[in-house]
Amino acid sequence: MLSVQVTGSPLPDICWLKDGRELQNNSRIKISKLPNGVSSLFINNAMLDDEGAYQIIANNEHGVSVYHANIIVEGTYFLNILYT
Repeated sequence: MLSVQVTGSPLPDICWLKDGRELQNNSRIKISKLPNGVSSLFINNAMLDDEGAYQIIANNEHGVSVYHANIIVEGTYFLNILYT
């Protein structure tokens, strides 16, 4: 889970990106945005494809702030080999 809290008046809009592409909620990715400015990105069952450069963009009429995080996925992988 990645979380960020933004402040500003008016409260900035928040957008999550991975490798420059906007993330959307789906069966594995959940983005929450609370009225207090906290936004979180949850990735269920992270895979190697989830590695990458993530950005959080906070934007309101006064400007834009961008936060960066490079995410590395580590884990155990199993390989089934059929011997004949």
